[in-house]
Amino acid sequence: MLSVVSVLASGEAEHEAVNELPFDSFFFGLIAFGALIAVLLVTYAFRSVGSRHRDHDGLHDGPHAAPHDAGARH
Repeated sequence: MLSVVSVLASGEAEHEAVNELPFDSFFFGLIAFGALIAVLLVTYAFRSVGSRHRDHDGLHDGPHAAPHDAGARH
């Protein structure tokens, strides 16, 4: 029984999977960092879109909104 286990253990050692990376592991982190910075810049570019389109529906009567007419809802 012990010899069967040793044969199986030695057989598994010969079939060790080795996957070579196309480049050094440092560059995977660098690529991920660059992608996250790109997403940050896209998000930052659209930071004021919501406030630009908020008053187009005419329902925004916040504390800083200018009165539209005398009968405005409050």
